[in-house]
Amino acid sequence: MQPRALLGLLLVCSSCVSSVAQPVAPEVLWMRTFGGPGFEKANAITPTSDGGFVLVHMSSSYGAGDFDRYVVKTDSNGILLWDSIYGGSDWDETWAVWECADGGFVLVGTTKSFGYGWWDGYVSKIDAAGNELWSRAYGCDGADSFYDGVATPDGGCAFAGNYGSYGYGSGDLYLVRTDAAGDTLWTRTYGGYSGERAYAMESTADGGFIMAGFTESFTAGWRDAYVVKTDSAGNEEWTRTVGGEADDEVWDIAQTAHGGYVATGFVTSAVTGDEDVLLTRLDAEGGVTWSRTYGGADNDRGYCVSEESDGGFLIAGYSGSYGAGATDGWLLKTDAWGELLWSQPYGGGGSEEFTKIIHYSDGYVAVGSTQSWGAGGWDFWMVRLTAEGTPTEERPPTMAASAVLHPNYPNPFNARTRIAFDLPATSLARVEVMDILGRTVTVLADGVLPPGAHSVWFDGGNLSSGLYLCRLQAGAFSQTQKMILVK
Repeated sequence: MQPRALLGLLLVCSSCVSSVAQPVAPEVLWMRTFGGPGFEKANAITPTSDGGFVLVHMSSSYGAGDFDRYVVKTDSNGILLWDSIYGGSDWDETWAVWECADGGFVLVGTTKSFGYGWWDGYVSKIDAAGNELWSRAYGCDGADSFYDGVATPDGGCAFAGNYGSYGYGSGDLYLVRTDAAGDTLWTRTYGGYSGERAYAMESTADGGFIMAGFTESFTAGWRDAYVVKTDSAGNEEWTRTVGGEADDEVWDIAQTAHGGYVATGFVTSAVTGDEDVLLTRLDAEGGVTWSRTYGGADNDRGYCVSEESDGGFLIAGYSGSYGAGATDGWLLKTDAWGELLWSQPYGGGGSEEFTKIIHYSDGYVAVGSTQSWGAGGWDFWMVRLTAEGTPTEERPPTMAASAVLHPNYPNPFNARTRIAFDLPATSLARVEVMDILGRTVTVLADGVLPPGAHSVWFDGGNLSSGLYLCRLQAGAFSQTQKMILVK
């Protein structure tokens, strides 16, 4: 791949070239990263009633276990308000989140630290400040997991994933219905002689549920994309499989305005082993209206899909075929029949992926993970985008007018604080922490960085309480901020 700027060139599928002017892909307004020196990945985002956002998935930089559930709360501009770690001595992760009427949040995921077996589905409720109110584990003595969930009209919840403890096969698609306190009302499993899993679910207009993932029982190959529709009590109404001779999976599904469904994921070539983005349109009874694939010579996946106001579909995922890095976050827009209107990679020289995208104000907010920017190997990645089709000259400026080192947050701190800074252009930048005598304690960043908003974490856990200085140097620019470590 050839190097390029973050906003890259518009990719147009060769089969869709037309003399009619195509819509313009969204451009980046700002981006933020969250995380520490280890591994952080963001899988879900929800807008909050105060105009901000909550991002979730997992972290190896903080907490008691190998991975812990990591929750980040920001304001409307992506500035950190608080973050929290939840977990035990093993592996814990959050795959879905939504805000409750009381301002708290439900976190849906999986645990190896708590519960009854090797893995268990795990759900917790936190308040608006991130304090945990209750938690529940679901499963038996095998490998059980939740990957998505929804709030139900009676104030309860429903969760979907994989049930590996019992069942007809090695693992079945798993649906659990609870009350508002997380106590189980009923459970259902769906599948055959082999393995099934749900990565996504939605409530449907008729009060039932739609779930999507993969099956290894009812396939033309190793795995096929699998969709299960139930009524409100979890009774199966219909199932559908889509796929070929290799690995084909669905990672998101949405109900459309006309009562059908649209799903995205990936299909694998039985010849080359490469993956392409899958987009499938189903009618209300599960019949396949059409299926389309998109991609290049490498691996490309779709993780999130939504129906747009013009009847077309927006897909978020990643591309290994196009962009600047090993993979780039990838957005694709199609018309109502799946014909590609535009596709756009976003990323740097490392690897990036988008896992969710939501409408916000007059544009979008996408969330995923990045290796190109941030403090560690992977970090949470939050990208604010313009609306589709807005002419470039009418868009707000995307970069800071000058370099700036923001005050750290929190301050005073014990023992970890976040340091944010902006660069107006690609710069050789250095961020260091010094003691009151001007001696360097640690260097947090030192190298060529792209323009835009950046942040790093400083951990003073092995230092004495007192006053410290943080200094940003970028070319001829230099700024210092005071920080107070309290233990």
